[in-house]
Amino acid sequence: MPETNCELSLRQIADDEDLQFLVEAAAQLGIPVEQLTKEAIEKHIADRTRPKTMKGTVQAFRLPYRPSKARTDKGLKDEQR
Repeated sequence: MPETNCELSLRQIADDEDLQFLVEAAAQLGIPVEQLTKEAIEKHIADRTRPKTMKGTVQAFRLPYRPSKARTDKGLKDEQR
């Protein structure tokens, strides 16, 4: 799937209150605001697309035991050549 290079500024996707929160959080972590935003978006996408575990106990599929049928010495059709 080709990627389109679409540049968005943080001001286009976040309001002033959210932007201030991002700036403070990035300053505490010592990373740029853009990197913090990118990591948060990637984590959100990974969490949403991760396969969910199945509920209950997983058990192997097993057919019930059936004794083999008696076989005759003849094939499916008698050969008379």
